[in-house]
Amino acid sequence: MGGESPEDYLKILPLWIRLRHIPVNFYTVDTFEEIAESIGQVRTVAFDPLKPQSKGFVWVKILFDINKSLWNSKKWNCLLEKW
Repeated sequence: MGGESPEDYLKILPLWIRLRHIPVNFYTVDTFEEIAESIGQVRTVAFDPLKPQSKGFVWVKILFDINKSLWNSKKWNCLLEKW
């Protein structure tokens, strides 16, 4: 007979999310990971800082827990330090 499914089976889903409207001076892998971590566990950031960024968004693959709420968009406020 078949084995039992893991406890988190179909509760954790891999998703690609699109991060957009990020100011270009914040275009770093660390920034994208930090934003995406608020949604789920980051697996992949499809970003190469050596290539031109002409699309205005970055794809990030996350593992999403379906017990968390999901939103279509979310506004983030960024506090900038004065140099």
